[in-house]
Amino acid sequence: MAVESLTAEASETIARLMAEQKVSKAELARRLNKSRAWVTQLLSGNTNMTVRTLAEVSHELEAEIRLHAQRNKGGAFRGKVSGPRPLRSGHRQ
Repeated sequence: MAVESLTAEASETIARLMAEQKVSKAELARRLNKSRAWVTQLLSGNTNMTVRTLAEVSHELEAEIRLHAQRNKGGAFRGKVSGPRPLRSGHRQ
């Protein structure tokens, strides 16, 4: 359940960044050299999103994503995706 929650949170963060910047699925797909269907699947929250994918997408949206993990009261790890934190204009790593 923690994996699904973290993936959904990451997808929601990407969707929020896209909306704020008025970037369409087609435009993000073009920037990433992927299909629009791939972006749709990514945003559905039902895909196995890797950290690399999250980093690539946030880079193309010129945003910094931060991951935070901590143990919850039951001893299991709980993850959180924080952002978006826009990078300075023209600053692409």
